[in-house]
Amino acid sequence: MHLDAKGVRAKKPYDWLSKFSWIKIWLKDSGFSLLMGAWKNDKKIVYSVLLSSLIINILNLIFPLTLLQVYDRIIPHQSIGTLIWLTILVFGSLILSAILKIVRSYVGAWADAKFEHHTGCKAFDSLLQCKLSFYEKEGSGRHLKRMTALSSLKQFYAGQALITLVDVPFIFLYLALITYVAGWLVLAPMFIIAIAFITTLNSTNLLQKKLMKRQDHDERRLNFIVETLSKIHTIKSTTMEAQMLRRFERLQKSSSAFDYQITQGSAILISDSIIFSQATIVLVAGLGSVLVFSGTLSVGILAACILLAGQCLQPVNSLLSMWGRLQTIRIAHQELQKIMTMVPEYTSGMETLRDVQGELELDGLSFRYSDKDYFILKDINLKIKPLETISITGEGLSGKSTLLSLLLKLNTPTSGRILIDGKDIVSLSPESLRHAIGYMAEQAILFKGTILQNLTMFREEYDVKARFLSRQTGLANYIEQLPDGYETKVGYQAAATLPRGLMQYIVIIRALISDPKIILFDEANIAIDIEGDRRIIELLKSLRDKHTMILVSHRPSVIAMAHRSYVLENGKLQLITEPDTSVIRYEK
Repeated sequence: MHLDAKGVRAKKPYDWLSKFSWIKIWLKDSGFSLLMGAWKNDKKIVYSVLLSSLIINILNLIFPLTLLQVYDRIIPHQSIGTLIWLTILVFGSLILSAILKIVRSYVGAWADAKFEHHTGCKAFDSLLQCKLSFYEKEGSGRHLKRMTALSSLKQFYAGQALITLVDVPFIFLYLALITYVAGWLVLAPMFIIAIAFITTLNSTNLLQKKLMKRQDHDERRLNFIVETLSKIHTIKSTTMEAQMLRRFERLQKSSSAFDYQITQGSAILISDSIIFSQATIVLVAGLGSVLVFSGTLSVGILAACILLAGQCLQPVNSLLSMWGRLQTIRIAHQELQKIMTMVPEYTSGMETLRDVQGELELDGLSFRYSDKDYFILKDINLKIKPLETISITGEGLSGKSTLLSLLLKLNTPTSGRILIDGKDIVSLSPESLRHAIGYMAEQAILFKGTILQNLTMFREEYDVKARFLSRQTGLANYIEQLPDGYETKVGYQAAATLPRGLMQYIVIIRALISDPKIILFDEANIAIDIEGDRRIIELLKSLRDKHTMILVSHRPSVIAMAHRSYVLENGKLQLITEPDTSVIRYEK
């Protein structure tokens, strides 16, 4: 703050702009802030559209002025030579205008594609990097709906919005020309323009309310579709098809009603623009004819004014149409901003985890999902030395998988700390932390691609290691029996292309690909047969002296490998065996 000699805040030359801060707020809420940022990054494209639009609008003035000359000078004086040259000029301007419009459309389409690619990648990155707790607050359908909002912004980006804004100043130029040649006749188009603006503003306010309601309803409908498709096996096995269909019919009925209302409102806006255009020409022609009868205007001036009024209404209609679409754009922008502003996992200043030794420590660790829920984990204290193996068992829903998710930093402890090599994982970047941890999940998730791509998570540098681990675990024996071997496509259907046990093998090998120092085993052998389980046990034994391992399992063969064994009960970890002793006592 700058003070003058009297201690009063000195006014700056631009302080008057603060009076118009509401304009900045409106532009931000309407979605123009995102578009302005995109235009700023594509100055060459914006300049191209500006220049072409400027030339096109100037060329549009040639025909009305030529018509004025034809009626008032060429026809009375029968100037055939001048008529020929003016005709050539008009046709030349029409051809040049058509070429410029084609070029402008090409540039606009390229800008739209560039905007969609840049903003889409940025939004998807924000979605991937957000905290899991924020992502899970809403359904997948809602996030999918927000991502599709980008298409509305793309079509609006360098096409209609920029061209319309460039054409707006020419409204005043056309009105000024009518005023210059016809005086008070300019009040006719100005009157129609004023009515058009008032009518459109009223209609778009009603349309926006309907759009907001449809947006919320579409998100619920899309969530229902995603949930139904993801649980189709359960629906079929419990014969719930009829119930799910009736629920969808109710959602679809409401959606159709909203679509009808919005389509009707949009149709009214379009018909109003046509009526206003026709009314302008009729009003200018009617009032101008009276002035021609009185000798105030010539026929040529009247013809030119009719054309100028028609051309004046074109950018007006475009502006009103853009205003109508702006309601949709505003909603789309708000939805996209919800993705852009999701809280990320990584923040600046986080430390990269290097040279991992594998020491783990839980210091007073407690966790619950919300303030209203009970504590799943309560004041857990545990220290695991480097290269030490512990096992954890417990009843279902006791919190074993939740504990592992905290170690992976997928959830944040309610209280307490988790330390790796003496460093609090809160201060560590999620990427470096998870690179040091191999997570073998109970549920096998495969992505669309080949078996080899799922083993390596689409990283070609791990192909050789994936094949080696496959042979070591016995997975290669199953893969080689498939017609396409490692190139067998998976994940393209409802996860039924491979047996569950085979999919579980893939998850185990995937966790070992990056050679993590810490291994979290979350009952990953639950779907594997006895022979496969034996191979997995041998694999884990070979890793025992090279990695720090936490084994969550009920199988004695797995528990027997642990230096210490714990049971998770009522949120507490209780030691059940001494180091390197039998687990028979617990099993009994």
